Formats: sequence, structure tokens, C-alpha cells
Amino acid sequence: KVFGAGGGTQIQLGNSLKYYEDLGLLKEVIK
Repeated sequence: KVFGAGGGTQIQLGNSLKYYEDLGLLKEVIK
């Protein structure tokens, strides 16, 4: 999805960071 040059990318980046952050937390819990 294309929102616009600035806002869309930042939103996607934020979601990705949160996603990887959650993944990291899950991995810690599994360990």
C-alpha cells in the first residue's frame, strides 16, 4: 500500500520495528 512519500514509510517502519521487537520478546520467552 502506498500512503505517500513520508508518512507511509515511517508508519511501515514503525510497524516493522514493533513486529521484530515482539518477535525478539517471544524468542526470549521460548528460551
